[in-house]
Amino acid sequence: AMVIALGRPAWATICASRSCCLALSTWCGMPASTSCAASISEVSIECWRQILDRLPTARILLKHGIYKLADHRRYWSEYFSTLGDRLEIEPLVREWKHEMNVYSRVTVGLDPFPVTGATTTLIPLWMGVPVVSLAGRHTGQRYGATILTNAGVPELVTSSREDYVNRVVELARHRERLVHYRRSLRDTMRASPIMDERGVTSEIEACYRQFWQTWCAKGSGGNDE
Repeated sequence: AMVIALGRPAWATICASRSCCLALSTWCGMPASTSCAASISEVSIECWRQILDRLPTARILLKHGIYKLADHRRYWSEYFSTLGDRLEIEPLVREWKHEMNVYSRVTVGLDPFPVTGATTTLIPLWMGVPVVSLAGRHTGQRYGATILTNAGVPELVTSSREDYVNRVVELARHRERLVHYRRSLRDTMRASPIMDERGVTSEIEACYRQFWQTWCAKGSGGNDE
């Protein structure tokens, strides 16, 4: 028998500080992305610009290790220049586990597209920050949709650019809903398939067993075809 052990992922061991766990007492309307800048398309930037147009007091935060070098920051600042002076670019000074307090400043996570995030979607959710994602057609465009659906918050998945912009704007304006997410997302994730290591392992084992039984039923006798 084949047994696959899925260990508790590293992000699941992160403990939020009090400022991250509590309701948004310092709420300031800051959507953010912690994705690598190289995965943020010009189409994403245009949608983010539209979001800023509709949220006149909001700023967008981009935080990632790629911004640590001055030359890199200058390059990416130019790349994101259409967002104007309402953009904050921050480097990752230490390991992420030491910089979790950044999520106390973030109201909504911005999943880039067409290539969506994975860990950069999971960690904000674990810290109580809703992440809005635009689902595409192929696998790389659906990481965010898969994670959000299995995490128990399918309402954060959108199907068009217009829907994506509207969902972020609606969330950013709805303080009570943001507070609810801040207080409940971690427990929602704990009860979701994402945190069900035993269940996922059993499903994978069942698939492998079915593959093996199907192969045996064909009576291939070692024929690889």
